[in-house]
Amino acid sequence: MSKSEPSLPAHQVHESHDPDQVEMILSHLTDLPTLSPIAIRVIQLSSDPDADLREIAHLIEADVALSARVLRLCQTADRAARTKITTIERAVVRLGLESVRAAMLSVEIYGLLTDGSAAPDDEQSFDRTGFWRHSLAVACASELLAERHQGVLEDVRPQEAFLCGILHDLGKLALDRVLPRSFARCVELCNAHRIDITDVERRVLGIDHYTAGKRLAEHWGLPHVLQDVIWLHNQPASSLPDVPHCQLIGIVTVAHAIVRSLHIGWNGSLPTSHTIDEIAREYGLNPDRCAGLDTELFERLTTRAAHLGVESEKDQELLLSSIAEANRQLGRLNAELASRASETVSRRRVLDAIAAFHTAGVVRTSLAAAFLDVAKSASHFLGGGFFIVIWQARPGAEWIVHRFDTSARPIESRSIGRPPTGQDLAAIAHAASAGFDAVEVVRWLGEKLHDATVPNTCRFTPLLDGQGPAAMLLHDREAGEAALALPGAKSLLGAWASALAAAAQHDGARRLGEQLAEANRNLAQAQTALVDARSMARLGELASGAAHEMNNPLTVISGHAQLLATRLADHENVERARDISRAASQLSDLITSLHLFADPPEPQPARTDVRRMMLDAIEEAKERSMLSSSVRAHNNRNPPDMRTVIGDGLSTAYIDRRQIGGAVTELLVNALEARPKTGIELRACVSPSDGRLMLSVTDDGVGMSERALLHACDPFFSEKPAGRQSGLGLARARRLIDLHGGELHVQSTAGQGTKVTIALPDWRYEPGKTSKAA
Repeated sequence: MSKSEPSLPAHQVHESHDPDQVEMILSHLTDLPTLSPIAIRVIQLSSDPDADLREIAHLIEADVALSARVLRLCQTADRAARTKITTIERAVVRLGLESVRAAMLSVEIYGLLTDGSAAPDDEQSFDRTGFWRHSLAVACASELLAERHQGVLEDVRPQEAFLCGILHDLGKLALDRVLPRSFARCVELCNAHRIDITDVERRVLGIDHYTAGKRLAEHWGLPHVLQDVIWLHNQPASSLPDVPHCQLIGIVTVAHAIVRSLHIGWNGSLPTSHTIDEIAREYGLNPDRCAGLDTELFERLTTRAAHLGVESEKDQELLLSSIAEANRQLGRLNAELASRASETVSRRRVLDAIAAFHTAGVVRTSLAAAFLDVAKSASHFLGGGFFIVIWQARPGAEWIVHRFDTSARPIESRSIGRPPTGQDLAAIAHAASAGFDAVEVVRWLGEKLHDATVPNTCRFTPLLDGQGPAAMLLHDREAGEAALALPGAKSLLGAWASALAAAAQHDGARRLGEQLAEANRNLAQAQTALVDARSMARLGELASGAAHEMNNPLTVISGHAQLLATRLADHENVERARDISRAASQLSDLITSLHLFADPPEPQPARTDVRRMMLDAIEEAKERSMLSSSVRAHNNRNPPDMRTVIGDGLSTAYIDRRQIGGAVTELLVNALEARPKTGIELRACVSPSDGRLMLSVTDDGVGMSERALLHACDPFFSEKPAGRQSGLGLARARRLIDLHGGELHVQSTAGQGTKVTIALPDWRYEPGKTSKAA
């Protein structure tokens, strides 16, 4: 029959049982004393319906103690008899073969299995009196059921059913004799935790009383019907092997269920999940014939107990003791229900806390959010007090503390290094979970947190103590002691730990994504720089070849054009000759610029007068702007105001004056070509945020379109009309600034103006640098 299976304390359970150990227990059963030859012979003869009563009487007379017991039973069975029975033969006739056999087996077994086998006084938890009362009640109930089913069931005799019933739990006596201390512990666990004795036996001893009883019955040579009943009773009918005694096994099983429901004696088994009617139908018995046995059972139990001398209680007293036992069972059940109700309330509190924690943090995008949610959940669940989440991202990393007040509001988050002991947080957390009191670490934490009360009031609660990140909750001991002792509190701690671990993984994945994106950007920039370098190398080769092949013809053209201009009298032709000379000079300058752009010389930094460099750049820019007729015409009509602004304390800079000055000149030329409305500002200052030297040129001219701003630093790009400059200005300026490790930024709005800024990081003079005045 299936039974409920409450959990057994883990420290009382053997995880596995060595087959050799089980076999050793069974071998001890065969070492028990055997039944006397007379008892065995009487059992064999009495099992035969045609047995000779005289032969049985002569066998009993051969055992003086057994003879005295049988005669005493006869006197107890019929105290009203006027004629005193003094011979065994008359006693057998008076009692009947089955009663004699039952009495003889009871006396023999009780004497063999109880003599000297009692456990020590502090372990006597096996109620032998209650056990025999239960066995005798099952025997009487089996006999009544067999009588009620006469003519219905074949080969089931009431006397045989009685004998099977009284010996059905023989295995319990055997285990008590062979392993008194261990079996006493099984009984204690059974009574204390309301666990079926069979389950306790299997989990503690590795063997149950069914197997032990069968092995002992085989050793004693008891009839097969007794062996099968001892071994297979209380099993589902569908699981029984093919044996010829199924009906008798069913009789004893139903009788056991009836006696168990009446709380007669002690058996150690729990109520089955099936009703008595269901068990009866399963074994082919008539449920109606199994009902209403109570009164007759109590009367017969009292009579049979008197016959066997087991007890002297009257049927009313037996009924009252059964009722008292039922009340005790009911009291234990009520206490257990109250305990489970209290446990249910505690678990409900934990489950509500887990649900609220998950609901509040459906989406946690960072560790900081997870820390805050854990603190809020801890504040709600543990009550008042302080809360600190200690975090270590990986072994060897510094400890980070996230401190919260009693309402879970963040107070501070900072690194506190590592403890003087050099231990990682995971080791401390693991030691704390094992009950280790890390006094030095707690004192160190108090010093780092500037709170002397922490060592006296805190409690460590480990959250993560694996190989990766580690976390621990530090909270007020009094506030959290009771809450953390609630059943299921570890589940809430697990929810907190899972949230922190998931947030750490999320943060790690995000950082990894950012690092990958940065690596991709750097790779793209490196690829672009590589392409630019190769392009510059090819352009340098081209410009170098062009300068060599074209400068000589251009020099001839320019020289002859200038000579021609001096000899011509016609003013118009003179201007044309001069235009030829200027165009040749521009083309020569373009080739030279290409060469310098593609293969510039290495910077030669020197101490440079910043104001002088700025003024020189302005003069050179004015001269170059006059080469463009359109710019020259606009500037003649509206001469631009060229303003210089130099920051306080800035006088000299350690830079390559020629290259940086050339870059500034290119910016000024572009500003003049933008046709400023009011003027141009050239500013030099030191950035207060990072200390870089900032050179900026600002104009309020025509500005740039989005397309022009996007390609502003591309070589030869320009949106200006015919007659424009070469389009190398900003490209050449950026090239020169790159050589100095600086940056060039362009800001422009169409119709409003443009601002170009040069940022130089390494511009200060330091002793030891090679320098010359410039």
